[in-house]
Amino acid sequence: DLAVATLWNSAYLLLNHVEASAKAYFVQDFEPLFYPAGTLYALTEQTYRMGLYGIFNTQGLHDYVTSNYPMKGCWFEPSVDHHLFHDARPKREGPVRVFFYARPSTDRNAFELGLAALKQLKRALGAGVEIICASEHWRPEDFGVGGKINNLGVLPYEKTADLYRSCDVGLALMFTKHPSYLPLEMMACGMTVVTNNNPANLWLFDHGRNCLLAEPTVSCMAEQLEKAASDPTLRNRVGRSAAERLRRTTWEEQVDQVYGSLTGHAVASEGGVVEELKPRAKAADSNDEQSSA
Repeated sequence: DLAVATLWNSAYLLLNHVEASAKAYFVQDFEPLFYPAGTLYALTEQTYRMGLYGIFNTQGLHDYVTSNYPMKGCWFEPSVDHHLFHDARPKREGPVRVFFYARPSTDRNAFELGLAALKQLKRALGAGVEIICASEHWRPEDFGVGGKINNLGVLPYEKTADLYRSCDVGLALMFTKHPSYLPLEMMACGMTVVTNNNPANLWLFDHGRNCLLAEPTVSCMAEQLEKAASDPTLRNRVGRSAAERLRRTTWEEQVDQVYGSLTGHAVASEGGVVEELKPRAKAADSNDEQSSA
């Protein structure tokens, strides 16, 4: 009855799946930016012109794609597992602990920029700050930060929440049109998140209220990190506000919202039902299906 593409290359496979009476496209991020401008960028961008109904992973992503491409659909607001990610934080003494979402192999997370800002933070605060990284295996010694940064590598999902609640400040950067899920989980755990100022993500990030936003330069990032690390009153206020913001949504209500849109029954909420999905008549062959798309 319904076939859904979940990554740009599966959208091409979906065009030839003539048995489905309705088709949709789960747009997880603005995926052309996963590549340099060129063949893969062009092929990815073309999927937004195929006439598929979009299920957009945030309002900001929906607004960007539908404003620049002939695509329509619904959006949902990402949530977290509230049983796992909550702000019942243990009391802790010692230096301010900073967590860095560190993936050197993934360009959109700006590892080099974040690492340079953390080096500057460490020079400014010395033993007053402890820096922990996770999300990918790499050796701090290979990047000139041996003895200054502790990289935990890849952790089991269930253990990440305890780690976040043991940290005070979180640095997570994203330069596509989606904030990533880690800053949401960190916010739900009461951390003060520092991230780059990305207009597509302002539906969530509110500078000085539930996070700290920085322009994408080393000095600006380091300034916001030092502000967060040096001001416990600021951290407490921002962390509480961040956790409260994440408690506003649940996965259950967001899934119901998308289901309502896909089945043609709009759900009354503040969510992003934009247009009801109308099943298509089955094409006679794959060529007809591609031309109609």
